[in-house]
Amino acid sequence: MAMLLTGYPSVGQTYDLETKNHLGLARLNVVCEPDGQPNDNALMRVRATSPLSIDPDGMSGGSAFVIQMAGTDLRAYFAGIILQGSRKLFHVLKPGYVVAFLRSVYP
Repeated sequence: MAMLLTGYPSVGQTYDLETKNHLGLARLNVVCEPDGQPNDNALMRVRATSPLSIDPDGMSGGSAFVIQMAGTDLRAYFAGIILQGSRKLFHVLKPGYVVAFLRSVYP
């Protein structure tokens, strides 16, 4: 099983709203594998298959998807929201907690 984390780290973003009205977003996709269960059961820990060359600060709030093979097809399933990360490890809020929060806000 692999996971795909997607976010917008601060490094690489080009914002020039005052002079050019430009908002340049640089998305980062990180392929990860499970790396054990942290003490908090609401979280899962994943490890980047290749350590990042940049600081992932700013990826919090990004999406996490499980990628699975179904026959010859790739399938993606929502796996949570990125809470924090480093060049090697990320913590993701599990999808059940995301759904429970949304249901509490939008009953």
